[in-house]
Amino acid sequence: MQEWIVRVKDKNKAKTLSKYCNIIFVSKFINTIGIEASEVMAEKISKNPNVISIRPSEKGHYQYQ
Repeated sequence: MQEWIVRVKDKNKAKTLSKYCNIIFVSKFINTIGIEASEVMAEKISKNPNVISIRPSEKGHYQYQ
């Protein structure tokens, strides 16, 4: 299982993706959903008409100045 960031057209329809993955979070401000799924399921999710894009999640790094 891998974490993915999914941009969607309507975040209110996020529950329709739950049959393919575990939903980790739904953003309150932008149409973005965090999910946990295998690469095979991510491919299926990318074909959903509500999905704009999907990409692997990355860990943030503090930039020391």
